[in-house]
Amino acid sequence: MFKERIRDWLGIKEENERLSNRISLLELELKKTNNTIDNMQKDINSIVEDIKELRNELTMAIQQLNNEKVSESDILHITEKIKDIEDRLNTLSVVSDVQSTLTVSSDSNNIKESILQLIESGNEYNVSDMIRILNVSNYKFYKALSELEKEKKVKKTKKGNKIILELKA
Repeated sequence: MFKERIRDWLGIKEENERLSNRISLLELELKKTNNTIDNMQKDINSIVEDIKELRNELTMAIQQLNNEKVSESDILHITEKIKDIEDRLNTLSVVSDVQSTLTVSSDSNNIKESILQLIESGNEYNVSDMIRILNVSNYKFYKALSELEKEKKVKKTKKGNKIILELKA
């Protein structure tokens, strides 16, 4: 009884509860991060399979070229596949870089830096894509975005029914 009163007076009980809650939040963030890593691994495996398929098509095209039987449509088809794979790898690389810069705390400065990285990557992401990629709540994202707008670093542009972010010149 006496020990409990001292703990209450010192605030130890509340601190234990606060730390316990923080641990639970960190465990949830870890699960989200693990899911993101799993999804990225699936994307990488898919890209590797596409590269293998493309390598086979290229080998066949080279053989046909040696026999002078390759068509322009075959070359265009292979070129389109290469471009698609490059785009997917670039997106995966940018997403990986951005997610590695985010700490578990997802503080506003990290989110702001990550938003700027996504915009600077050259890929066009709408707001909902960014929220999904950054794996942050809408509230935290829009708070960071609001700060970036006040700092005159970004501007919103409406394209169709989506909002795209751009760097301010």
